[in-house]
Amino acid sequence: MSTNDLLKIDLTAAMKARDTLRVKTLRALLSTIDNAGAVPFELGRYEQKLGLGHDVPRREVTEQEVADRLHAEHSDLLQAAEEMRRHGQTERASELELRAAIVAGYLQ
Repeated sequence: MSTNDLLKIDLTAAMKARDTLRVKTLRALLSTIDNAGAVPFELGRYEQKLGLGHDVPRREVTEQEVADRLHAEHSDLLQAAEEMRRHGQTERASELELRAAIVAGYLQ
């Protein structure tokens, strides 16, 4: 099972458990991974249509790219927590540290 699949399964479980912090964190991770699959838009390369359902197909994101994104997100959360703590926002810093701990559970 891929990390992306595991994140989706865990998101469903977190939603059922009404674990808002885990839901917020997992949604952010899934968005980060989804954005990694975006392809650059080249004017004139794709047929332009109005309406819904005409997205450019995304590329497949490798497990290594997913791992790299998770490590970056973990690092960013810890760095932001440190910054919040320096500015006296200990409650926000604690939340960011909890989110970092959730991400750490998916690191290999």
